[in-house]
Amino acid sequence: MVCISLQSLLDLCCIRIAYLMWTSRDVTKRRLKKVLFDELVDAVSSDVQVLPLPEKTKARILKHVRPAGSHLLSLLSLWHFTQPANSQKWLTGDMLFECVILNTDGLINQRKTAKKILSSRMLDNVFAFRLACINFFEKEVLKLWILVKEYFLNKLILEGEQANSFIERSPLLRSIDLYEQYY
Repeated sequence: MVCISLQSLLDLCCIRIAYLMWTSRDVTKRRLKKVLFDELVDAVSSDVQVLPLPEKTKARILKHVRPAGSHLLSLLSLWHFTQPANSQKWLTGDMLFECVILNTDGLINQRKTAKKILSSRMLDNVFAFRLACINFFEKEVLKLWILVKEYFLNKLILEGEQANSFIERSPLLRSIDLYEQYY
């Protein structure tokens, strides 16, 4: 018989605290390289040191700081690849602080975290639609599609009106009736 060992409640709390310390640093705004990651690990570790907790508990939290940060940043980089390059601000540290959900093994549950972010209604409809699509949330995709479709149709209409007003203001771009000139 195979027996899976579960982590103690104290370890799960320490892991949760480590993730929350990372989200308080608002790592969503950074594209992290190894050097920056090491600096952030040091910063989060120093934040843990000032917590009003017993030293044994701090030591247990510190043990989880690097793996929690690495896991959080890999999840964020995965989610950032699904968004357009110019959309850095779609996810904030506050959203993560409020919505991050962990599995019993201490890792972030991506689907439940995404579901909680969507249910919090903190995201713009387009970003919420993309997040729902990459996590295969059929009901949310169908609800958001109506709003996203309307948004893009309005955007197309607005861009068309702006293009027409630009053409009307620019004498060089007005259409020339070549038929009357040559015939």
